[in-house]
Amino acid sequence: MTTLNFDEDEANLENYAAPQEEAGVVNDSGVYHVTLSDPPSSASNGQPYTVITGHPSTVERLLTGLMKQTQENSVLLQQALAELHELNQQVQNQKKFPFTVKTCGFERELVLKAKETFVTYGPWLVNGSLDKLKEKIEVLLGGADRVDAHHVASCVSYCKEKYTLWRADIRKKVLNRKLNHLKIAEFTNKLYAPFKTKEEEMKNATKTAILLRKFASETGYFDETSKSDFWDKFVNFANEWNKNKIPNKWTTLQTEDESKYTETMETSH
Repeated sequence: MTTLNFDEDEANLENYAAPQEEAGVVNDSGVYHVTLSDPPSSASNGQPYTVITGHPSTVERLLTGLMKQTQENSVLLQQALAELHELNQQVQNQKKFPFTVKTCGFERELVLKAKETFVTYGPWLVNGSLDKLKEKIEVLLGGADRVDAHHVASCVSYCKEKYTLWRADIRKKVLNRKLNHLKIAEFTNKLYAPFKTKEEEMKNATKTAILLRKFASETGYFDETSKSDFWDKFVNFANEWNKNKIPNKWTTLQTEDESKYTETMETSH
């Protein structure tokens, strides 16, 4: 059997295919093979005969690929439309029921997170506690990549109002003459009485309590309790302290505090 390849003579084949294309038939414009084969024994003249076979053309492959891609795009488009419809429904629902902390369904959890951050990282801006709180709120609302920025801002504002009340209460206790000479453990418990917190969080609370007492004594707040900007100045004081590279500074500070303040609740009355 002998096979001849007529790829190089493609122009001639296209000329032969032209009349059929005008009749509405798409011909193979790709590779054609002509096969010369010996005839069966029953052939009358005994001469080789020719068989022309066509392989899938480039056009057919492109059409097949295009149809497949169109189907895939159709599925993706339907999914996108469904997501847009769902998003539109959410927007419409939010217009009917505006987001508020009171109506969002997790006010209690939000307050607990705020208390936890307040105790662990210090009042408001100390150690970037507000940033830590924002991260917790984003997780609470479904994740940073999905949460609505307006909802986060609303929750942060709500917590800042709580922080203002909590800080006012702590400031009052720090400057209370009946409390400011207590041992640090009792002093800390008094400051954070409204906060039911874990033991490891209270270790951080103790550090803040010691620092508050040091700040108040060194800046004259014990002598003049009506001085303004207590918290703004304390935040600066605490941040500077945290940047300080003194070795074992917390141990030294606690030892200093324990040497100054030794009273208990029984002896303070």
